[in-house]
Amino acid sequence: SLGNNTAWRVMTLGGVVLPMVLVILAVYVMPESPRWLIKVGRTAEAKAILTRCYAPGEDIGKVVEGVYRDISVEDGCLLPGERGNPSGDDRTFQALLCRPTPAVRRMLVVGVGVAACQQTTGIESIQVYLIFILKASGIETRDEQLAYLMAIGFVKVVVIVLAGRLFDHPKVGRRPLLIGSNLGLAASLLLLGINFLVGGSGEVAVLSLALYVMFFSLGMGPGAWLIPSEVFSLDVRARAMSLATFSNRFLAAVGNATFLTLKAGFGNAGICLLFAALCLGNAVFIALCLPETRGKSLEDMARYFEEAVFPWEAGSRFRQVMSWCPRSSPASEPRRLRASSNGLTSPRDDGGAKESALNPIHQGGGTPHITERITNNEQLSELESELEQSTRAL
Repeated sequence: SLGNNTAWRVMTLGGVVLPMVLVILAVYVMPESPRWLIKVGRTAEAKAILTRCYAPGEDIGKVVEGVYRDISVEDGCLLPGERGNPSGDDRTFQALLCRPTPAVRRMLVVGVGVAACQQTTGIESIQVYLIFILKASGIETRDEQLAYLMAIGFVKVVVIVLAGRLFDHPKVGRRPLLIGSNLGLAASLLLLGINFLVGGSGEVAVLSLALYVMFFSLGMGPGAWLIPSEVFSLDVRARAMSLATFSNRFLAAVGNATFLTLKAGFGNAGICLLFAALCLGNAVFIALCLPETRGKSLEDMARYFEEAVFPWEAGSRFRQVMSWCPRSSPASEPRRLRASSNGLTSPRDDGGAKESALNPIHQGGGTPHITERITNNEQLSELESELEQSTRAL
């Protein structure tokens, strides 16, 4: 074995050389992004790269046309199905965070939330301080620690390859894998925490850690980056992915900075049980908010988030709908209902007429705005019947 003064130098050298190799491969081997080439007008080069990526006989011209359409939607800063010409101010982070439409807000909740959930599993902290955990479990010698570390890393790599197939399997999909991954992580951490409580063996600790990295690689590892790319629409993708990445890395830094302090305060068993509880919370969040994204286009996901009602929105949506039910006589001033692609909004006065918005279901290029007037009891009864059905659905 290497001496203490040699081991860290070898580790540092390996950490410097591998990134350099990757940078060289990225510069001289990896081709340019076809999307970027098309955007800057180098379509011939983009077609050559796409021809290498797609199966023989694929119509590359249609692929290029699809990329052109995507770029036009992104540059127009519109959701698929929306119309208009927003100003450049709508493309800022301030607009994304302070003035998002209901659909974009739900996308952010899901995309940023799933990316953040990856770090609330404790994966970064446990991997960084894995030696401390093994030592606390009774595995003292360096050779044993190194052997167990290599075995755990091997399990992680193998399961990631398996997860790549399961994520696209027609009978599995993303959502069940992410829920099952968090439940498995919680069970593994619970086993590890109980092992610490009863003063168990190092073998049980290693088994718990192997199950932990296995369940992480099976779902939350790749899924935390896959889901945001599938839920964010083109007009907000760049900024929203930046927010998702920031939330992930920020929580990773917080976890690494506070792990030893939490470990000293809660103990080895306490910190495992804390992360187990967070994993259970992740599973609940994903079950309530995340739709199945496998096989869905960005347009499909945009329509879903336009029409979705998250659990915490159901109560306020019910109160808003019921508050709009007119209670005055037919002779009083009629109320006007305007359909809006931005979802339900609160009523407001406009020249004496009160307006409210109902959420339409977009079809293809978008549903035109619909204007109706409630002028008699028959229309009022029909509206109340529709509201009752909507309330039952909620």
